[in-house]
Amino acid sequence: MAAYLAERMNLHMWPIKARVRLAMSAQEALRGRAAHYGTIEAVDEHTCVLLCAGADMVATACYLAMLDVDMEVEEPAELREAMAHLGGRLSRAAKEDRALGN
Repeated sequence: MAAYLAERMNLHMWPIKARVRLAMSAQEALRGRAAHYGTIEAVDEHTCVLLCAGADMVATACYLAMLDVDMEVEEPAELREAMAHLGGRLSRAAKEDRALGN
């Protein structure tokens, strides 16, 4: 019952649902931060899938970026777009010689 309620509270109460392949084994994911982000499903010995949810695309993209692991967003496509936008913004922020807004 507790596991059922935890899953319902975590995945089903948020409007954005995501499926993300992580470049780590399910065992590694379950020992780390990813286990607190949602449900982990083993794919093979080197990768797993994280099923997670969030309030909006930008927040979900930021949340996933904090995992600090290579990943591939399988769905939704809008999350891939949000992550690409966030990646561009972070890359621009890292440049030393740029004017704000350019």
